[in-house]
Amino acid sequence: MPVAVIGSLLTVYIAWGSTYLAMAFAVETMPPVIQTGVRFMLSGLLIGAVLMLRGGVKALKVTWRQLLAAGLIGTGLIGGGTALLAVSLQYIPSGVGALIVAVTPLWLVLFRLVVGERPKWQTWAGVSLGFIGVALLVRPQGGGSLFLLLPILGAFTWALASFIAPRAGLPLNLFVAAVWEMIIGGAVTASIGLFAGESWSEFLAGSAASWAAFSYLAIIGAIAFTAYTWLLGNAPISLVGTYAFVNPVVAVFLGALFLSEPITGALIFEGSLVIAGVALVVLGERNTDN
Repeated sequence: MPVAVIGSLLTVYIAWGSTYLAMAFAVETMPPVIQTGVRFMLSGLLIGAVLMLRGGVKALKVTWRQLLAAGLIGTGLIGGGTALLAVSLQYIPSGVGALIVAVTPLWLVLFRLVVGERPKWQTWAGVSLGFIGVALLVRPQGGGSLFLLLPILGAFTWALASFIAPRAGLPLNLFVAAVWEMIIGGAVTASIGLFAGESWSEFLAGSAASWAAFSYLAIIGAIAFTAYTWLLGNAPISLVGTYAFVNPVVAVFLGALFLSEPITGALIFEGSLVIAGVALVVLGERNTDN
């Protein structure tokens, strides 16, 4: 493979895989919903600044309809997807959260079924295996069990927004669409946090570790998305999609290394089912490369 493809893949693997650990540090002292919204706004502004440096203000020009579509999709992805995960990471291990979120491609398969598509048997096997793994992960196991459901709902919301996105009338340029999704979706998410009782003072009073994690998320989010978007146009989708089952492995390893999160035999077994299921789905869809 070209060096650029390998480098971009490693960026997506490590950058996105490490965001779960960074989120766990951020929500230790910061309100989860506000910090999620603000850091996505900053990521969007960073990407937008780069686009304007290369093409001027007109590079971000969109119609009102495209702006509305970007806002709706961005709110679903950020406010419904990432913010729910951030809330859950106050109570559950970051590695477990990453494994649960890995089912996002499985939800996408089910949405395809609703609109009349017929996935292959390998895809169905992956969906079944993945959801069995998640069911085992979230089975009742103490006071934090309820919060294990939040990443499932977040993955569902993220998948639904992703499924609707191609039909929503977004800007044709993926980078421009992402900028407006992050800025508007982030602003709406931060507003939801305020409405829910979170405060700016609590956000600003976050610890040094939380601020470092927040800054990392804002910057690395922009870099990782740029690498991912470039890969979509320069590498087979079956290869790009491997991030879905590599990222959880990275997240579990980093959680154990930096937060002493336990890696039990049960977690390895249940997580392996999820990852194997996602791998079957992603690799089983390789015909979309043609």
